[in-house]
Amino acid sequence: MPQLLGPDGRPIQVNKKALSEEVARPGMTGVRQAWSAESAVAGLTPDRLEAILRQANQGDMDAFLVLAEEMEERDPHYGSVLQTRKLAVLGLDRQLTWSKGQQDEAGAEEILEACAELVEAPAFEDLIEGSLDAVAKGYSATEILWDTSGNAWRPRAYAHRDPRWFRFDRETGRELRLRDAGALDGVALPPFKFAVHLAGRKSGLPSRGGLARLVAFSFVCKLYGLKDWMAYAEIFGIPLRLGRYDGSATPADVEVLKRAVFGLGSDAAAVIPKSMEIEFPTAGSGVGGAELFERLVKFIDSQVSKAVLGQTMTTDDGGSRAQAMVHDEVRTDLLKADARGIGKCVTRDLLAPFVAFNFGADAPVPHLNLVVEEPEDIESLSTALERLVPLGLRVDQAEVRSKLKLSEPASDAEVLSPPIAATQPPTPPPALAADRRRSALARSGLPEAEARRESLDLDLDAIQLAELEGWERTFGVEAQAVMELVRTSADFGEVLSGLERMAGDLEAPTAARSLARAMFQAAALARPRERA
Repeated sequence: MPQLLGPDGRPIQVNKKALSEEVARPGMTGVRQAWSAESAVAGLTPDRLEAILRQANQGDMDAFLVLAEEMEERDPHYGSVLQTRKLAVLGLDRQLTWSKGQQDEAGAEEILEACAELVEAPAFEDLIEGSLDAVAKGYSATEILWDTSGNAWRPRAYAHRDPRWFRFDRETGRELRLRDAGALDGVALPPFKFAVHLAGRKSGLPSRGGLARLVAFSFVCKLYGLKDWMAYAEIFGIPLRLGRYDGSATPADVEVLKRAVFGLGSDAAAVIPKSMEIEFPTAGSGVGGAELFERLVKFIDSQVSKAVLGQTMTTDDGGSRAQAMVHDEVRTDLLKADARGIGKCVTRDLLAPFVAFNFGADAPVPHLNLVVEEPEDIESLSTALERLVPLGLRVDQAEVRSKLKLSEPASDAEVLSPPIAATQPPTPPPALAADRRRSALARSGLPEAEARRESLDLDLDAIQLAELEGWERTFGVEAQAVMELVRTSADFGEVLSGLERMAGDLEAPTAARSLARAMFQAAALARPRERA
């Protein structure tokens, strides 16, 4: 076993047996019990919430952690958006990279292959999922159960541990320690046994960085709003039933009427004597109350969406797809932050000891990156290509396909092609169009001199159309050369010199040759007609 050094540079004794055993295993008694009858939501008030947060500020986080767990279970909206944020990280591609120069060290390729096998194993998702519990609670600890029976030491399982089984030290509030019945401040975590992830939502103590702390007050307000809404529905959802009886009614008759009135709330049917009446007066004071409570709950949910996802367009009604794409940029920032935090945690607490155990303490350690791809605006890209490519911009098709997530088609593949509009027949060639117009001119009966002038005009139009056909491609090549010269030149003088060289290298620019050819054809057509 190579000698391993801790963050302070001192040697760390590795206990092979302790690595394979469960250190934070739950029990039926003691400070680490799997079952708990505690509830923080029952009877929760703003004053009670303030007391819970005050206790957490002083290091006693039990009540807060219970509340954070119950918030995920009792508020469907908060539980949903929190799960969305976690699943976004779980779905990212995993990539191992080297720091500069590490890839050239001895054994780097073998280390990379071993670590890649580790992070692609099915059990690895348990580590990421357990670490993401820190998003809500501020921190998480996942125990690594090592298999040291073979030549290679590797994790056999990852067990997420209840955050209540840990506490931060009282001196700094930053070192996470394992709770123990015999130690008031807990005991230090055994080396290489836990992957500890701190969410880091805000600066300051890690215990105050969880989203549950940010959302807690909104949760209490929503509890009160829903409670009042249910009371309103109970009072005004069922109309008021008013029973009337006259002075001759006996106590038995009154009891019959009372049972009938109460029974209408659930049975919607009753039998009473003819001498009695039941009225349903309208309670006008309750008009508009339902909309008030609904707006309150929706407002609170929107604030929770902003806190957890950084946006509301993808969770609440009223946002268009374009707006959702704009707001999704903020969510991408949060996703990148979560991905960086998980990558640091895994690299430090899993990959580093794995490499040290199997390849030596001085062996290079690759970094885990969870790749976050930026959303591509396909519509803007298509518009830019449509405008710039005809002007001579050269674009690699492979690069465009990668942005559109399209593969290179096989040689025998059936590929898509631009549709041809059935309502617009293809434009005839310029010469054929001129012949058709000349035939129509011959049948028009015009005088001979006027017909000759019209025929000459037709021939000149045909020459013009023929030379203009494909002018974008013709001029685009030369324009691209000029644009490249301007881009690579240091000053205006260098541009002028380059243009002179280009003019000397070309016998005649393509556009000039086209113009000369058209002028020659026009002169050849005009001279016979002048002699005639």
